[in-house]
Amino acid sequence: MILIVRRNGWTLIELLIVLSILGLLMALAIPQFTSLLARQDQTLQKQLMLEMLGSIQLSIRGSSNFTAVCEQHKQDFGQQLSEYELSVECQKQGGELLLIGQSNGHTYKLSNRQGYLD
Repeated sequence: MILIVRRNGWTLIELLIVLSILGLLMALAIPQFTSLLARQDQTLQKQLMLEMLGSIQLSIRGSSNFTAVCEQHKQDFGQQLSEYELSVECQKQGGELLLIGQSNGHTYKLSNRQGYLD
């Protein structure tokens, strides 16, 4: 007589092993994901400052005033922009335009190395 055993489920040990492996993978993945989000935020802030620097340079070359309005960028960058408080200071140092911005504990300094027209 041949006895056929059919398994229709998982044992408790198998489930515990799978859950422990998933828990370990999550413990490793979550810190990487949060640091990726932080790097994305910094990249967005730098991109905004570069755009502002370009606008300032064009304004100076064209001898016109400019106003930085971040509301229009909400459509380009999503609602993430509302999380940033970016304070920017523009300085002229020896023919060079220096844009200093502070946001979320980071300080960015951008400059045009070629100088600009008065």
